Amino acid sequence: MVELYAVNINNPINNGQYRQLLSYVPENHRQRIERFCFEADKKRTLYGNVMSRYLVGKKLNQRRECIEFNYNSFGKPYIKEFPSIQFNISHSGAWVVCAIGNQEVGVDIEEIKPTDMKIAQRFFTQNECRTITSVEEEKRLKMFYLIWTMKESYIKYIGKGLSIQLDSFEVVKTAEGFSIVGSERDVAIWHEETFEGYMLSLCHAADEQCLGMQVLDITELGIK
Repeated sequence: MVELYAVNINNPINNGQYRQLLSYVPENHRQRIERFCFEADKKRTLYGNVMSRYLVGKKLNQRRECIEFNYNSFGKPYIKEFPSIQFNISHSGAWVVCAIGNQEVGVDIEEIKPTDMKIAQRFFTQNECRTITSVEEEKRLKMFYLIWTMKESYIKYIGKGLSIQLDSFEVVKTAEGFSIVGSERDVAIWHEETFEGYMLSLCHAADEQCLGMQVLDITELGIK
């Protein structure tokens, strides 16, 4: 089963609580977080790291500070000693999300903002572009982000980053929803406009099921 969690960076915490969260991550991660200029960027990165450690720690019954993340050559995090636990993080705007399961997972969330639709012509397949233009004009921006997040979640699921060309596989609309054509593996794709103004997509093994989204308060991640 795939579990999906989210936290909102706008939940208020004081400086002491922030420093406590920061103490849960390794020194090299703390230094990277503190180099960000904007508070929102610091929180998104910190919350993603702490939330993934919290969720992995619960499954392994280990203290989060003791969990060591490794990264493949494309930057996807994993836990070398426990390959049966797989997770993935994404953040955008006010939200940070983490998917966790027993097999590979990929998740992507994007804030829906006005964008140059020529991006679709550059990176999407012709069929995907036609899917966007087939809906009413006021719905095209959401369709763009739906396809975009599905493609990003699939790339993150495979774990090969942008070495996979975005037009080398295709998001196809079906009677049941959407599927991936040209996938290296048998996958399932799930999407939801979970939060107003955001699009989220999750990619996981076809024999897995998603339990849906659970929103956590930041204080649930170990703040005392």
